[in-house]
Amino acid sequence: MVEQPFPVKVDDWSKWRRVKEACEKKGMLVFADESVSTADSIESIKDTVSGVNIKLEKCGGYRAALQCIKKAKELGLKVWIGAMVGSSLLMNMGVALTPAAVYSDLDGELLITKESQPCVKGFTWDVKEGVIRLSKDVGVGVVLINDRLCAWHLFV
Repeated sequence: MVEQPFPVKVDDWSKWRRVKEACEKKGMLVFADESVSTADSIESIKDTVSGVNIKLEKCGGYRAALQCIKKAKELGLKVWIGAMVGSSLLMNMGVALTPAAVYSDLDGELLITKESQPCVKGFTWDVKEGVIRLSKDVGVGVVLINDRLCAWHLFV
């Protein structure tokens, strides 16, 4: 997989279409990342990528991510659900979108301390099988930690 091989803003996409074709001939998919911020932004890059990396914090939240997924699928593109560095709450929201995706990269919570997390529970990593297991609890399955949540909101 090749992620965002082109600049965010491009005037002439023709050479990047050739890059996509060359990559796909070698069995590599090309995914847009930084170029995807809204469902509308996907339209302009549809011919230069195999798929799009949709990040909740980049596109505007859960509902906006659903709109991006819908647009990508309408255009025949693969979907990758990704995340930047973020809390377990954010990763759980991303995990809820993974059934609509071919790939996911939701390890952003592993890069911050447990003490800064606003919640516990939710999805689990099955490292042995290489899968994410969705929670069977209500919603995304998280339990908020009240005292941490109050402190967390001061910084949001």
